[in-house]
Amino acid sequence: MKLLKVSAVVLISSIVFAGCSFFGGKNDPEAQKAVQTAMINMTTIKSLNYEFVLDGKVKSTDKDSAGFKELTGSVNLSGVYDTNKKADPKVSVKLVGKGSTDGGAEKSFEGEIKIANNNFYFILSKISDLGLKNDEMSQAYKQMLDAFVNKWWYVALPAESLSSFGMYSGNESELTPQEKQLKDLYEKTMFFIDVQLEGDEAVGSVAADKYSVTLDKKVFKDYIVESSKIRGQEPNKGELAEMDDFFESMEFNGFVWVSKDNKMPIKMAGELEIKDDGDSIGDTNMEMDFNVSYTVDNLGGTVTVEAPKDATKFDLMTLLGGGM
Repeated sequence: MKLLKVSAVVLISSIVFAGCSFFGGKNDPEAQKAVQTAMINMTTIKSLNYEFVLDGKVKSTDKDSAGFKELTGSVNLSGVYDTNKKADPKVSVKLVGKGSTDGGAEKSFEGEIKIANNNFYFILSKISDLGLKNDEMSQAYKQMLDAFVNKWWYVALPAESLSSFGMYSGNESELTPQEKQLKDLYEKTMFFIDVQLEGDEAVGSVAADKYSVTLDKKVFKDYIVESSKIRGQEPNKGELAEMDDFFESMEFNGFVWVSKDNKMPIKMAGELEIKDDGDSIGDTNMEMDFNVSYTVDNLGGTVTVEAPKDATKFDLMTLLGGGM
């Protein structure tokens, strides 16, 4: 259950990020069609700039087991991607996070990931004082961390990993039989109910229509199950029971902004709530309340990802040996 709860934000936000899921509505067929058309359009976009923001809090009713009463914080992911060339994808992700426990001192971190020139580059550019003790083991760990932080590292990506970054262009001849099944599944799935047009609201300088949406939890669960079956990973009874318990404990309501000019979903935002009541195995006795948003621009435009010139090939054993 804990894994499901942590991954919920990623699952929901990926509806827009991947451009491969569709919304639906009970009360406004025109709104349903408008948002669905926008999502279909989004599947053909192979380059863009993006920003994902999550902020909120996690409360625990059992501090002894959780180690805290309340966690507050935020995470910001921003960057670009360009998958026009399957053999040479370009991706960047800048990560900034901060938070505190029970009103204590704020901790923060910053890092960045890049994919360019068939390599995976990464850097942890900043991390707060971890409050390490003055014992020998803590000092050895600090020495290893100091050698790692604020330095670019890289690993070579195998060809099969690079090909997985390719985006669907609308040409079904590119798809494998399994990918065709997945495409057909999400095209007929309506993840949201009560889709309604709320009016005009610009996103930055882009004129857009704003739609309210509510996640249809049953449909979302069924989609996860069916897509897993297509991939040959059918959930067992225990996993299905976990999903039922999870979806019972969560709610997601939000908005989607569709650009007026090219009919693209340029922003998604909403509130994700998860409340464990502690009556099922795996429940954590926690309440989670997150605000999430995902915004895109420069759709189909030119993006640049420059490989760091001073990157060092990553070798974990050498790094551990150097720290010890």
